[in-house]
Order: sequence, then structure tokens, then C-alpha cells
Amino acid sequence: MITRARTRGRLTVDPQAGPPDVLPAPGGRFWFEVAIAGRRRGYALRPGFFGEDFVAMIARHQDGRGTPEELERYQIAKHALIGRLLGAPADALFTSTEIVTP
Repeated sequence: MITRARTRGRLTVDPQAGPPDVLPAPGGRFWFEVAIAGRRRGYALRPGFFGEDFVAMIARHQDGRGTPEELERYQIAKHALIGRLLGAPADALFTSTEIVTP
């Protein structure tokens, strides 16, 4: 899963961002921060959507280690996950935290 947006250079990817208790993801954490008009919020994926097995599959296929059979299982798992994500209300997917900066 990936998010794409035109940011005119305003998108920052920081694999260390987010609280330490946020679910790990390949290359960081399932944590997103959005700042608009001086206000900032952090969003973390709730536990239960991305299991350790699925995260391991993502990592394996991103660096090309997966076999064709593993890739097929990954694709099936990914499409099942997409269905669960699209069918869930936002508050069941994410926690939201206001970020106050001094």
C-alpha cells in the first residue's frame, strides 16, 4: 500500500518518526503526520490489520527475495487486506493524536 500525493517538495519521509509503540513497518512505522495551517496531527494504524507475517512478506518482496509462489500468496493476502481496509470506518483503522510543538 502506498500513498501518492503532489507535495511540491513538502513531503518528508522519516523512518524514525512516530512513537515507539506504533506498529513497525518495513522502513519505519505505520505512522503519518499531517500539518495544515499551523496544526499538526499524527495518525497510527491500529493493531490487527498488518500482522507480522504480512509485514515480513512486504519486506521480502520489496527487496526481491520472494519466490513466485510466495509472491502469489502475498498478492492474495494484499487484496484481502485492501478489502478489509476499504470496508472499515476510519476510526477503526487509525488513532489520531494532536501534535503540539513548542
